[in-house]
Amino acid sequence: IPYWNLAWGGSGTDQMYRYLYHLGPKLRPQIIISLTSFLERRELFANNGEFLPNHKPDEVSKKEFHSYIQVLTEKKLVRYLTEKNFASINMLLEKWNCLMLSFPIDYQFDFSNIQLSNIKHLNFQWKWVDNARDGTHPGPTTNKHMADTIFEQSWPYIKDKLNLSNIS
Repeated sequence: IPYWNLAWGGSGTDQMYRYLYHLGPKLRPQIIISLTSFLERRELFANNGEFLPNHKPDEVSKKEFHSYIQVLTEKKLVRYLTEKNFASINMLLEKWNCLMLSFPIDYQFDFSNIQLSNIKHLNFQWKWVDNARDGTHPGPTTNKHMADTIFEQSWPYIKDKLNLSNIS
């Protein structure tokens, strides 16, 4: 099964939508498996044209960056931007008859009030058992557990979508 890893550390649903909008027509995915990160994560656009997921652009002071983050993490704005991104992603998925399996790390609200026919949010239980070298991110054992859990929960949908019922 051909696959692509389009993840970018520190990114969120802004990045997810933008990548899918630009790369989806070329890749024509049938299934997307997403480890959906903290919903407060937003892209920032630097003056040099670079997209910076949740990172401070060089030309912005720490104080100014902190004020941006305070605005972008306001709960009503987070909900609005997240719903907008998932609704936009869902429209692209419908166009390609694609299914997205979304495994949330930290959802603070549910999506039952908007129709997302091509996005399935799956419960994702994981244990943080070790740290990465930076001491703030999950370590290799935790990441392996997360990947195994995601695969186990995704496999039935993959088999169904790709008509692989004869494979266990």
